Parts: sequence; C-alpha cells; structure tokens
Amino acid sequence: MVAARDLSRLMELGKRKAELEFKKSVLGEDNEQELKAVAGAAAELALKTAGIHILIPFQDKLDALQRELDSFGPSEIREALKIRDGKVYHALKERGLIIKRNFLNRMEIAKLSLVIGRLAQDEKEQVCKALREGAISGPLSVRSIDEGKRAVMARLLRRCSIPATLKGDAIEGAEAEEAEVRVEVSNRSIWIEASLRPKLEENLKRMVQVNSLIQLRNAERQIKSFNEDEESGFSELQRQYLELLKEQDEILRSYNEEEKI
Repeated sequence: MVAARDLSRLMELGKRKAELEFKKSVLGEDNEQELKAVAGAAAELALKTAGIHILIPFQDKLDALQRELDSFGPSEIREALKIRDGKVYHALKERGLIIKRNFLNRMEIAKLSLVIGRLAQDEKEQVCKALREGAISGPLSVRSIDEGKRAVMARLLRRCSIPATLKGDAIEGAEAEEAEVRVEVSNRSIWIEASLRPKLEENLKRMVQVNSLIQLRNAERQIKSFNEDEESGFSELQRQYLELLKEQDEILRSYNEEEKI
C-alpha cells in the first residue's frame, strides 16, 4: 500500500534531482555522482508508488514559466542570477516561489493525490484541472467519496493556496471560515486550527523545560544516589513529560489521522 510519506519522499528526491540537473547544465557543476545516486533512489521509490500520480498545484503556471526560461540560453540565465534583475530573473524567481511553496506542502500534496485518486474518473479530471490551474472556477463534484474525505480534500486544497470550501457533495472556490496555520513540530511541518496554536506553543515550551530538567536530573543520577524525595521528584518530571506528550497527541490528532488516508 502506498503511503503519503512515500509520495512526499519521492517529491523530495525529484526536487533534488532537478536542482542538480540545473546546476550541471546551467552552472557547469560536476555533480554526476550525486545526480546518479539521487536519480537511482527516485527510480527505486517510483516503482513502489507506481500507479499513483503526484498532482502538482499550479502546474500550468510552472509549465508556462519553464517554456519562457527554455527560450534563454545558459549564459543568459547565469547573467540573470548574477545581476538579480530582468525578465529572466523574474521568471526564475516566480517559478522558484511556486516550487518552494509546493515543496513545503509536499505532504499535503501527497495526501491530496491519494484522495483524488479515489474519485470517479469524470470528477477526477475536473479536480485535476482545477489543481493544475490553481483555482476552482465552478463547483467540483466529489460525490463519489465519503463526506469525511470530501472535507479533507477541501482542507488540503486550501493548504495548497487554492481557495476551497465544501458545500454538500461539491467543492467550490471560496474561502472557508475554518482557519489553519502551519507550525513546525519535531522537524515536521504540520497544519492545525489557528485557535489551537497558542495551546500547542505552550505545550512545546513546557516540553522543552521539563525535558531539560529530566536531562539534568538524569546526569546527577549518574554521579550520586538519589534519596527518596529526589527519586520521587525525578519520577514526577517523567510523569509530566508523558502527560505533555499525550496532550500534544490530542492537539495533533486530526492532522495525524489524515496520514492514514
């Protein structure tokens, strides 16, 4: 079974491969060994994810910018990167911003690709078109999937900078009342309801504080024997840390459940 993390990793490898190819062809870097290793890893993972098409938001715009850039030679692109101005540079910059945003959203794109893959063919074609264009011009029927997945799809589209709201069995191009924010947790970029952000930030702050105390007490235990009160205090810190972990799991429960798509 293909997981969202597999598709996310494939996007990471694809981005790195494209970067290496650009540096080799335009900047003249000798990176053949790394390029070969990355391409091999990508090809191996692609076999595992065969049959699942990764759908890229704003693909039409990316393609148009690439066609524009293809009309310039390597020397012109190098000069544009040097002076950081002009038509070539602005095309590079605009394309880079879209790629960066998509890369940050690679897990959301992976989940979105899996959900879209379950739509009826006619519905899939319309949703894919909206994703490529980066906009929903009219109601998109999603009646072939259950209500829970419809809500997830609308949420994922919004995270990918495409206004979307669920209305019955269709997704429309309008801003939703539900507001989400992106936060970093344990080297993961995740999305949560904006109202939960203060609670999560306080949880993370407390976890850092309690973990520091645990590490300090643990170091002390290596050089001396704790008395009953000290052992009790150490156990209490461990209990507090476990409670904070449980609290964090509850805050992130909705997001973590999306990865089971």
